[in-house]
Amino acid sequence: PNPPLPPNEERLRLFDNVSRFFGRLADEHGLLLFIDDLHWADQGTLSLLYYILRDLRQKRVMVLAAYREIELDRTHPLAAALVDWNRERLATRIPLNRLSFEDTGAMLATLFGQESVSAEFAQAMYAETEGNPFFLEEVVKALIEQGQIYRENNQWERKEVSELTIPQSVKEAIGRRLNRLSKACVDMLHTAAALGKDFLFSELAAASSTDEDLLLNALDEAAAAQLLYAEGRESFVFTHDKIREVLYEELNPIRRKRMHQRIGEGLEQLHSADVQAYAQELAHHFTESGDLTRGLRYAKLAAEQARRLFALEDALRYYEKCLEAAEALNQPGDLAWIYQALAEVYSIRGPVSKAIEHYDLAIALTPDPKKRGAIKARAGAEYASVGDARGIDYINEALQDLDPETQSNEVALATAMLARYYHYRAIHSKAIEYLEKARALAEPAQDPETLSLIYSYLAGAHQHLTQYKESMDWARKCIELGNRTQAPQAVAYGYEFLAEDSMAMGDWREALDYARQDREIGEKIGAKNRITWSMYCRAYAELLSGDITAAEKDARITRQMADEIGDTRVAIMTNGLRIMALADLGRDDEAAALASQILGEADQIQHATIQALALHAVSYWQIGNGQYQTALAHYRRAEELISGTENVWMPMMYRPYLGLALVEAGHIPEAEKILTETLAVSRKANSRFCEAQALRAQSQVHASLNQPENALVAVNQSITLLSTLDCHLELARSLAQRARLHKAQGNDPAAQNDFQLARELFQKIGAVVDERRLTALG
Repeated sequence: PNPPLPPNEERLRLFDNVSRFFGRLADEHGLLLFIDDLHWADQGTLSLLYYILRDLRQKRVMVLAAYREIELDRTHPLAAALVDWNRERLATRIPLNRLSFEDTGAMLATLFGQESVSAEFAQAMYAETEGNPFFLEEVVKALIEQGQIYRENNQWERKEVSELTIPQSVKEAIGRRLNRLSKACVDMLHTAAALGKDFLFSELAAASSTDEDLLLNALDEAAAAQLLYAEGRESFVFTHDKIREVLYEELNPIRRKRMHQRIGEGLEQLHSADVQAYAQELAHHFTESGDLTRGLRYAKLAAEQARRLFALEDALRYYEKCLEAAEALNQPGDLAWIYQALAEVYSIRGPVSKAIEHYDLAIALTPDPKKRGAIKARAGAEYASVGDARGIDYINEALQDLDPETQSNEVALATAMLARYYHYRAIHSKAIEYLEKARALAEPAQDPETLSLIYSYLAGAHQHLTQYKESMDWARKCIELGNRTQAPQAVAYGYEFLAEDSMAMGDWREALDYARQDREIGEKIGAKNRITWSMYCRAYAELLSGDITAAEKDARITRQMADEIGDTRVAIMTNGLRIMALADLGRDDEAAALASQILGEADQIQHATIQALALHAVSYWQIGNGQYQTALAHYRRAEELISGTENVWMPMMYRPYLGLALVEAGHIPEAEKILTETLAVSRKANSRFCEAQALRAQSQVHASLNQPENALVAVNQSITLLSTLDCHLELARSLAQRARLHKAQGNDPAAQNDFQLARELFQKIGAVVDERRLTALG
């Protein structure tokens, strides 16, 4: 057996094991997995299914799930899940219409074990049931129980159609069947209906004042009437939830409340040794009974239990029950912690706006300045997570309210958030200074939430200084912290920065693997921000490695997710990737529309690095279209934005293309100077990808200066680097550059060979603009 793990780790292991089990079943002959009544699935089940759909999408697995659309309102977890699955093309919706007249006849024949039924009988049944299969079956059962359809001489007989009294609704059909039961059986069914679709005999007995033998007789009677059936040794299940609904709705509101109170008290006594394990059921029954004090107590237990398991939708649902009870009880002290708890769940799940809204409500209801300061620190951290400058005031106020002696961890969190804002202003050395102060305060307490932010932000600050070894060391320290303290979000943070660092150095395979691990954790714990950032990393790695079509698709999905969680930074960055992918694919109209959008969005948030990134994306597209002067103007603005900062990463990424724009615009000395500096920076950073791009651009400088030998040396070095990186798009571009050099020197065989290699690569990856340009030159 596997060693026991904390609840959140058990959940992660469960997801992996279930997916692997189904994967092994599918390996030999394929697998069809059928799930009925999916509308009854809770958020945890839907999260598991989401993980299976994604994890097994390349295997021969089909999941066929049935659900009642009428059950889905906008707050239903399945409604949100269907949106996500559809966006990622994981699911296809197939509406099931009512049965036709012919289908109704065929179903009736099947129910009676006959080849066919008379058209008159089929028409009468079809007219009343309108092709509803469940209604049809219930009508048949009701008519049999009333003796209007009967067995005679080992075959089915019936009265004349005109003599049949066919129920006119599902409720009436079920009601007729209930009318034939004893009062004891109906009373038992009413209690069972309040317990739920399935229930244990021990729970039924605990909630009932009836003798156990009489209860068993009533269960036998209901089973014989096909209203419920035994499942296992102790469990019973209604044959259809509509039967349970009819029984439950028959109870008047006063009797219903009393029944829930009796059930709640019975379950509380039955499970007194471990009430926490039954907190959800107890919360439901006491809330429905109007016992708000006990409802609040058990809803809190249920919410906290769901939160520990990262069943975030369930946690929100039970915290909302807490909120309703606390408001009705007029307990503002409880309201404050409930609002804070809701904010903390939204902080993981998203959107950011909901987290902030609930933090503000908690702050307003918290009179103690120290406690209020702790909440303000969290609210400031939420704003900082998406680069929103409104968080600065929260953080400064928190630092005024907090007691450094007794609240060192909270002070550490606020200090780390100040550091994050220095990072956004690209004053990375100051960011590191503040993060080290925060680390010194936080490490004694070993709070994984605070420390994971500090370690990951240290990784980010070093990353933007292109100090990739230091950045990756901090990312790995974040992973170690998460594994040691069972904090999966900390592990995910570490994988995100490892993915970004790997991309910057040109290690696409590693980047994709780290992004995959980040995403898997995000899916398991319901952290939409982790899923979104992992998708950004994946799209970026796909783009730079030359998988353009996949990059455009994933960037489009990621932008939608970024908008949902309210993270403007990743939304802009993702649009930048998509513009570049669309440019390579030759989809100019779409690229142009996004280009206009991204520049406005970037200017609104006033982050120099993000603004430079947006300008680079637009200039990349313009260079592809031959708009060199316009691209150069954008790059000059990016240079102005970056010049007063410490950021090294962003100019290292865009300056090879700035060099190309300068060459095409005739500014050769300036291009030579910039590319020489970029080569030095990329080599110091060990970024082989940026070095290869700069070498190709430098080759064009040498060619413009009539230095063909130097030009060939530079482009050969570029090709050698890109060949080791398996970077198809940039390799093809360097091959095309070398082909032009060979052709200019009259070496036609070598030129044709490189032209052919470049053309094949461009065709393979769908880089239609590059292929078109190559054809024009060849």
